[in-house]
Amino acid sequence: MKRHLILLVSTLALLGSSAFAQTTKVPAFINYQGNVRSATGTPLSATRTVTFRFYKSPTSALAADRLWSESQSVTIVDGNFSVLIGGGAAVNNEANTGSFAEVFGKSTSVYLSITVDDGTSAVDPEISPRQQLVTTAYAFRATVAEKVDDAAVTGPMIAANAVTTTQLNASAVTAEKIATSAVTTTQILDGSITSADIADKAIVNAELGDNAVTTDKIADGTITSADIAPSTIALASLVQAVRESLVPAGTVVAYGGDTAPAGWVMCDGAALSRTAEAALFNAIGTRFGAPLGTTTTFNVPDLRGRFIRGWNALQTGEARDPDASAAIANGGRKASMPGGDSGDKIGSLQFDDVKAHTHPEKYEIFGGTGTNVGGYNWPNAVADTTTGPMTQSNGILSGKETRPANVYLNYIIKK
Repeated sequence: MKRHLILLVSTLALLGSSAFAQTTKVPAFINYQGNVRSATGTPLSATRTVTFRFYKSPTSALAADRLWSESQSVTIVDGNFSVLIGGGAAVNNEANTGSFAEVFGKSTSVYLSITVDDGTSAVDPEISPRQQLVTTAYAFRATVAEKVDDAAVTGPMIAANAVTTTQLNASAVTAEKIATSAVTTTQILDGSITSADIADKAIVNAELGDNAVTTDKIADGTITSADIAPSTIALASLVQAVRESLVPAGTVVAYGGDTAPAGWVMCDGAALSRTAEAALFNAIGTRFGAPLGTTTTFNVPDLRGRFIRGWNALQTGEARDPDASAAIANGGRKASMPGGDSGDKIGSLQFDDVKAHTHPEKYEIFGGTGTNVGGYNWPNAVADTTTGPMTQSNGILSGKETRPANVYLNYIIKK
């Protein structure tokens, strides 16, 4: 004979937060007591399987509306029983999601369904109607926390993303409320902290990791001399920075040493890497040459034994270099090395030359034959005493080039 649950003695909800803070973990069970009688009213005394199910609906038996299910072996004495719901076994083919405590956060309405095994193989009917679980009077205060003891709320009690900035009053979270190292860089959105959010001198050196502040994180002009403590910049670094500013790459100077100093190379026509010496390559390019068959190197000027001439720059009004654009055969300018620039351009080479000129001399014409005057024979000269200019070698040009007095120096170029 089927038994029916005809009397609910009490249901105590021990889940969730109470109106008063607790420092111990809340038990995840419901204490449920009831009375089972037969259809004729006779109290049952036996051990039976009782199935408890929680639904969103008062009538639906769909799996989508079921929040939790479990079964327990319950000892019933004179019709009475007492169980802790939440600690039973899973029901076949009915999977639960999450913990039992989460049942009461998934729906605003929760209904309890109870089925008692009558000891036969027949399908046991659900006791009807289902019982809706509701709050007790003072449990309404659980929606508003009146007081929370120190350390009563811990991290595991707060769901991820449960507290957002809109739920925090301005200045509600102070430094004293944040544990050391509790906020890491992964928890801070890019651009969320601006200079206005950081108090003066709030960040000291000890709080910055090595190489944490790079040049791309410092706005131009934000660091002034007043921000730099004495002796914080090494003299060598300062000298190097000043040198780079005052002497740009590509600067050529006369140098009295045999070996180029740091940051410079000899003007000896050497081929350098375009990537390793990018600053110098950006300044002079391939004006002074580029080794044939390669696009990875370039030549520095070869000024050994050369005089330097200012670039004509297409200047024609004063004819400062009248052969600047002439053909090479006519005194024009050629590439100083293969791949370099020729013509009226920086880096071009012009060979030596002597400007056309005359040497005026006095001569005399005498009559007679075989006359010797000043070491010259004047045979069959016309009898006359006329004088005038003539072009004649002076007889003392024995050098290999036309040059001023000079001193050897090396030329070097800034990298």
